[in-house]
Amino acid sequence: MTQTKVTDAMRDTTSLDVSDLSGAVPAAKGGTGVTAVGTSGNVLTSTGSAWASTAPAGGGLSSFRATGSDSHALTNGAWTLMQMGTEVHDDESQYDHSASNFKWTPSSGRVLIGGQVSTNGGPTDTKHLDVAIYKNGSHAVQETVFWQSGTAAGFEGYSIVGFFEANGSDYFQLYAYHNKGSNFNTYAGNNTFWGIQIS
Repeated sequence: MTQTKVTDAMRDTTSLDVSDLSGAVPAAKGGTGVTAVGTSGNVLTSTGSAWASTAPAGGGLSSFRATGSDSHALTNGAWTLMQMGTEVHDDESQYDHSASNFKWTPSSGRVLIGGQVSTNGGPTDTKHLDVAIYKNGSHAVQETVFWQSGTAAGFEGYSIVGFFEANGSDYFQLYAYHNKGSNFNTYAGNNTFWGIQIS
């Protein structure tokens, strides 16, 4: 039997030419089989026989919040688009705060949307203020609050939350309606519109 003596040179790992190392270790050998890490934020996903670098399921989930810093008039007997022109945050730049738009167009998936409309009190008789979320320019969900006689003074806030399916081109807006009998204003700095994609 021939014996080979292990020399110091054989033990010297620095003699290994790393330029000879290339390719990917296949999954069957305990590797990933992936030759490139892919886009930042990707995850390794099993295909059943290999691994692939893919974006997380659902893509990047977006959210936004906008406020109405100025007081503006609510027209009597008509639905008024709430002017939420100040973006607090907008993760995917999907909220359009330009005049006459004030709309959120989230990516495809399920979304939770809410808002608050605040007023400088209501009328002294039994009237109501409605807050609604519109989808693609049409009434989708509504909350109604009745003013009771004698409760007109002071700040009042009215909130709404809705759960929706979005297809990637659907857009959402916040509206308010009242039948006070004459126009009156929102309470400056206390109006908000927000949304978050949950899947």
